[in-house]
Amino acid sequence: MREIQELTIQSVNEASRIENIIAERRTKFFNDTLDWHHSRRVNGEVWGGGLHFLGVPTVPIDLGRVVGRPTLIPNQPRVLAALSSGRIIECNWPHGDHLNWKPGLRSISAETMRAIHQPRLTDRKTAYSLQTSGVFEVAYTFRATEEYPGLYAGWLMGLLGLLLAWIRQIRSESGVAVEYALAAEVVAVERPVHLVEYGVGSVAESYGFSLPGGNHVFPTMSIGPIDEFPIHLTRFNEDLWNLADQDIGHNTPKFQLQFALTR
Repeated sequence: MREIQELTIQSVNEASRIENIIAERRTKFFNDTLDWHHSRRVNGEVWGGGLHFLGVPTVPIDLGRVVGRPTLIPNQPRVLAALSSGRIIECNWPHGDHLNWKPGLRSISAETMRAIHQPRLTDRKTAYSLQTSGVFEVAYTFRATEEYPGLYAGWLMGLLGLLLAWIRQIRSESGVAVEYALAAEVVAVERPVHLVEYGVGSVAESYGFSLPGGNHVFPTMSIGPIDEFPIHLTRFNEDLWNLADQDIGHNTPKFQLQFALTR
């Protein structure tokens, strides 16, 4: 009975630790996103959003030194989506190539920025980080315009695939088949942002689906064995389109991951 009580207390403490980490990082991301957008206000208007993923091991692990270990840098897998029409498309996350990873205090991080429109302010910003504790984070912020009004669904699924592959790499490097809590949220600042469906090459060809304004927190995913990875992709895809007020039902794509070779 004493051992059961101790295990119960330990489980409650770990759950509280994870919830506190997620709450703290979500608050920071939301405030940073608002500050970033308001600093880029154009003609009195703010329009855009952000995307945030945070991965936390459910039990403490120690990766030791993370600086200079290429096997801990995320590899983008191939995320394939078989649509109900029979068409198979590849979901790519376009904001993770050619990253310059920098050392930090028991951590590594990378950041990309891109300016597309006038005035020449940064329109796209992506930040990555990994700590020796196995906690990782990806934050993407974008300014929307009529030409680039939102997000492509394929981007988000490609990013989720990357994070699942990252968990696989971290497990391999740590030697621990640790379960992960993966928290996701989408922010649309002041007005809805477009969500472009799979296989569509431009916003002009889209049906005009949109994610409503506000901060939208997805259910935290419990990432276990690799054979469950496609299930997480499917559920996140359903949640994403339900948020866009769409019941995709039997039109849900079938997802497959093909992992890249480790560096």
